[in-house]
Amino acid sequence: MPRQSKKISLKDGFYIEIKASGSSHQSPILVRRNSKEEIDLALKQYGKTKNVRFYGEVKNSKLVAN
Repeated sequence: MPRQSKKISLKDGFYIEIKASGSSHQSPILVRRNSKEEIDLALKQYGKTKNVRFYGEVKNSKLVAN
């Protein structure tokens, strides 16, 4: 029996998307931080070993255009 999909509401903050370096079939993981400075540090930290992409800023459960 398939799982029912559920809409996920995101908390306010900045998000990056992380995927393993050699795997194209793996689902991305979203990582949230409170400030832009914290997300820049996380980009540097995870960027050494993973594929990292800046996802954006979320306010009131909606993605804000940057």
